[in-house]
Amino acid sequence: MIAVILFGTAALCNQCGITPTQESKETTVEKTTQESKETTVEETTQEETTKKIEKETTEETKKETTTKEETTATTTEPEAPTINLKIYEGPTYSAADDVCYYRIEAVVTGKPKPIVKFSRDDSYGAWGKYKVQINLKKDETYILIATATNSEGSSTATITLTDIRGGVGTSTTNSSATTTTTASAETTTTAAATTTTTASAETTTTAAATTTTVQYVQPQPTYIIHNRSPVLTNAWADPSTVSVGDTFTVYAEGYDPDGDTIRCIISRDPDEFALLYFNSTMAATFKALKLGNYTIGMRIQDEQEADSNSIDVNIQVR
Repeated sequence: MIAVILFGTAALCNQCGITPTQESKETTVEKTTQESKETTVEETTQEETTKKIEKETTEETKKETTTKEETTATTTEPEAPTINLKIYEGPTYSAADDVCYYRIEAVVTGKPKPIVKFSRDDSYGAWGKYKVQINLKKDETYILIATATNSEGSSTATITLTDIRGGVGTSTTNSSATTTTTASAETTTTAAATTTTTASAETTTTAAATTTTVQYVQPQPTYIIHNRSPVLTNAWADPSTVSVGDTFTVYAEGYDPDGDTIRCIISRDPDEFALLYFNSTMAATFKALKLGNYTIGMRIQDEQEADSNSIDVNIQVR
């Protein structure tokens, strides 16, 4: 039975004229050819896609580079300065100093950043490069002038400040406009009082069509404690005559009227004397390095870094 089946299969294959081995080879070749074509098509498609992406990326990079270069050029273009003065604090009356003070800020633009010079600053730079304080005595009026300057030119602004104790408002004049206000009255009057005054003024103007009167309200005194500079009363060296290689100590005496902690500040040439150590906040020991007659500057400083007067100490090295 087994032999018959095997023979029958061989006969069927002979009728087709193709042996099983040949059919397998042809099928393999056909599959290989088809797979090769598909692979080639896929590789070609992937290569074209990659080139397209690279081209788009390159174009985007060029656009970004151009945009960055243009932005940089625009940003660094110089501009002429402008300046405007504004009151950011005051007018305030300080009973302790018997002055009415204003604090004014200079608002500037320009490239490069302008340098601002004020005609007066009673705070001596305490509030920064663009802010000043003006202290006014009774009935005093002062015109503050500020100039902003850079490589492209300069611009000037002014503001008129008036002591408020005389019942007069503040008149400000800038380079662009002139403004008159009653800032002190508006600042110290309550919201209800301001509303009542305005309503009354409007009623008077409408009914009589004559003069509108605004009542000035005297502000309450504001007590402000200003930092005062320390005072150096004495300074000396012990000994004051030494030989090269010897040591000596300098001392400072003083006080701070506000009760702040103080320390001594010593000015000297490091080639002449070498600092060995500080004995305290008011004394220091040095070593003499070379022959000659020398001077050491002594002053004291408080916690707010306010400096005192200065005293020179003479040292003779022989």
